[in-house]
Amino acid sequence: MNSMGQPMAFFVPLLGLGIAYNSIVGERESGSIKLALGLPNSRRDIVFGKFIGRSIVLAVAILTAFLVVAVIALLTYESFAAVEFVLYTVMTVFYGLVYVAIGIGFSSTVNSQPTALAGATGLYVLFQLGWDAVTAVLQTVTVGWVPPESGPPDWVILVYVLNPTAAMEYATQAIIPEFDAITAYPASDAFYLQEWVGFPILAAWLLLPLGFGYRTFARMEIR
Repeated sequence: MNSMGQPMAFFVPLLGLGIAYNSIVGERESGSIKLALGLPNSRRDIVFGKFIGRSIVLAVAILTAFLVVAVIALLTYESFAAVEFVLYTVMTVFYGLVYVAIGIGFSSTVNSQPTALAGATGLYVLFQLGWDAVTAVLQTVTVGWVPPESGPPDWVILVYVLNPTAAMEYATQAIIPEFDAITAYPASDAFYLQEWVGFPILAAWLLLPLGFGYRTFARMEIR
């Protein structure tokens, strides 16, 4: 898990956004979306069908990679925590589906492939770098660069946890306590900042972009 944590955090979002950002806008620009809608398919079928298809592609890629890692671990380590490994694999797939949903939701709302590419790139930078920078600025402005012994204010921690990557860390810690040994994140006694909060945040990032993308796509004029 220690070896896989950072690659997972950086590459899974990249793969999820990469296979999803062009899924709908690309077909709109090529005109193939008209053929799909000419068949007994609704726009809801298009959006959620793309999500299911891209999710399967990403899940297969993740499961294949983790299978290779499992084989290497079995051959090189004296023991293998199979339950924790399986749970971490499931969480990683779920994490990937979140970014597929974000990419498809964004692809459903824009009108050109360059805009979709720029948006996917911007979202990746935001979630991987920009979010931490914003959180650091908020902390510096409110309590200083070095937080007090009691930790940053709860609302600053909440802003941090709203990032899908941070939410993934919290959710994983909720089901794999050993994950805490390789992960450092702000702690709080507030009930809404415990490890379980990662699950509803990830679910929101999965459902809201898909829902918003579908509603926007449903109102678009297809030319």
